[in-house]
Amino acid sequence: MNFVRYISLLLASLILTGCASIVSTYLQSADSFDYDSIGSYEHIAELGFTTREHCSANEGRCTQYFIGEPLTSRRLQYQTELSSAHSITAVELSITRDSLPVYAPSTIVLMHGFRASKEFMVNTALYFRFLGFNVIVPDLLGHGDSSGKKTFGVIDSYVINEIIAKEHVPQRNLYLLGNSMGAVTATRIASMRDDVHGLILQAPMLNFSEAVYRYSNSNYPFLAGLIGDEAILEGASSALSEVNLTPSDTNIMPMLSSLPIPILILTSSADEVSPYTSFADLRGEQVTVKNLPNRNHPSMAVVGNESSAIILNWLGK
Repeated sequence: MNFVRYISLLLASLILTGCASIVSTYLQSADSFDYDSIGSYEHIAELGFTTREHCSANEGRCTQYFIGEPLTSRRLQYQTELSSAHSITAVELSITRDSLPVYAPSTIVLMHGFRASKEFMVNTALYFRFLGFNVIVPDLLGHGDSSGKKTFGVIDSYVINEIIAKEHVPQRNLYLLGNSMGAVTATRIASMRDDVHGLILQAPMLNFSEAVYRYSNSNYPFLAGLIGDEAILEGASSALSEVNLTPSDTNIMPMLSSLPIPILILTSSADEVSPYTSFADLRGEQVTVKNLPNRNHPSMAVVGNESSAIILNWLGK
């Protein structure tokens, strides 16, 4: 190898390593999004949510979570707008108690996505409380009011499973709901337990490296072009390795095809991060995949009129 080519490869390697390191540091250190648009802590408390904390003796980490009991109001109504880099999606819900069947006593655990927090699941938690569910809404590790490094949905599953053991009444049916990265946590918990009645996944995350690649290129194409695909993928892998994980640890596809429980997957053909086409071909008697067209990725965390109709039909089967 001649000297010029050697120096060129060395510089390219240093640039790649530097960019990958920046990506890795960002993924591990990025704060959760602000939730001022959702409501203050006082407002969330007024909605009937109680805040509790769980410290895991096994994992040495503490996290906060909301719990909420079923609502008794006659109507639930809300409207919200959620922005991505390319679009704003308005989500509306208007539902009356007269239109609902009576469900068996149930608990549902709602798990948010990357850089979100328990507050981002408040509207969906209200929806399930209106249906008669008791809700548990935790922060994932390294998010919101939880401690320690992010574990990208994986180690979270052990800590949240401990919360379920503490808060869930065994006489109730148990459902799990995961949004985006929270789908990793929800699916892994479902694989640990034999009492899960059903699993709902909203825009479930593909393996973490691919998710970071898709998110970067769809939301920050210019910056992603400067950093380069290889550095983005290497940075994502490096962030995982910091907590002793690999991209395959975040891949839920094999688990989805083997879980013996009803699974509802809500996706959108307009979602570039977790597109409908990635899940459309999933097979299995227990798996239902539905497309919510024109929904951007952030909006998938909120139940609207269309997704409510799908959920109610699925619960009634």
